[in-house]
Amino acid sequence: MTAVAAHLRGGARAAGRLVNGRDRYLRAMRVSVEVRRSYAALRHATRRLPDDEARTAALQALHAKNARRVTALCRRNGATWIKLAQVMSCRPDLLPRAYINELRTLQNDARPVPFDALVPVLEAELGAQWRSHFLHIDPVPAATASIAQVHRARTVRGDDVAIKIQLPDVGRLFRQDFVFFTLIAHAVAPFARQLDIKLIARQLLEMTRGELDFTREAANLERFAAHPHSERICFPTLYREYSTPRVLVTGWVEGKRLREFLDEHHDLARDLLTTLLDSYIQQITRFGVYHADPHPGNFIINDAGQITILDFGALGSLSMAEAMNYGALLLALFRRDGQDLHAAFTRAGFSGLDETTFRDLSKIFLGVKGDDYTDVLAQAMDTLQQHRITIPESFVSLARVLVTIGGFMQTYRVKVNLDQALLAHVMTGARP
Repeated sequence: MTAVAAHLRGGARAAGRLVNGRDRYLRAMRVSVEVRRSYAALRHATRRLPDDEARTAALQALHAKNARRVTALCRRNGATWIKLAQVMSCRPDLLPRAYINELRTLQNDARPVPFDALVPVLEAELGAQWRSHFLHIDPVPAATASIAQVHRARTVRGDDVAIKIQLPDVGRLFRQDFVFFTLIAHAVAPFARQLDIKLIARQLLEMTRGELDFTREAANLERFAAHPHSERICFPTLYREYSTPRVLVTGWVEGKRLREFLDEHHDLARDLLTTLLDSYIQQITRFGVYHADPHPGNFIINDAGQITILDFGALGSLSMAEAMNYGALLLALFRRDGQDLHAAFTRAGFSGLDETTFRDLSKIFLGVKGDDYTDVLAQAMDTLQQHRITIPESFVSLARVLVTIGGFMQTYRVKVNLDQALLAHVMTGARP
């Protein structure tokens, strides 16, 4: 009876959360119906189109229209929706390119919250006398994200710090949305059998839940910084005595964000971006631990040309075998080594590959001019998605990171010899 009662109480809480969030969910259902009907109508209409090229063009146009619908929904529903949209914007293996491009606009879309609204969080986390820890706190936020806001401050010891404060309603909204997303995943799963929708939804929700616990981010920062990085790769200092599950305090980092810096110093783009790429390859192939949120706002450049990495809410991990196999696979891809490619994919855990897939992949890599690999991995991921290849989850995450770094290079027209960059780390042997 106790177990039954507990189950009933859990069901009642879940139902209550759905009721409380009903406005957001009704909007979501309306958009979902509109999107589904639009694709059904397109399938009917394209039967009369003369060729595959015309049908593809019509589908791409509809992808763009529906991507705008979904993005507007996430923007309006806020908090968890924006966070999950940001995560999905980095999943080219799951979504068409039009959705990726549109959802990326939410990366910098958070609206600032008045500092007074954050005071209750500081009181709850640091105590009623929380102000005694700081000489000054700037009420104007230095940065605003979907789940937290950052303010510059000075401690009583005279240290300049950044205080990351979780937004007041994020936890409550996440608990509501967790129920809704889980139900939707179970409802959609039978219609998308090529993807494990329930697994994807669970992983996304668990990742978001983890990012709501700043003690986990603090541990990630310490774990990541412990590896032997290049002297040009830096990290903020953690102030553990002021850090809690909803407040994270780190040293203030002087400098400019990556995009702002490069827009002012185009001549330094190659040096900085190749340094950043080299660091990520080292993280993936040598450390097996990598920063999994390479948003341009998470890189601060100082006058000495050092890159400080911020925000460790998401950290990727690879086993030694995964790091070795993925390094060898990337090396085979970028060296255009068709003979070793099939074996490399197999060792890396891909399944469902056939001759058609390899032919399409070969076209992508053989079409590269010189060393311009900036967009090639994104195209490869698109091809694997189109052929419904089963891609290891851990590879998706690291490919997303490399695709993002490649996007920076494409923006600033930086070309790099990726096979040499990979070879320098893959061939160095076991991890230190």
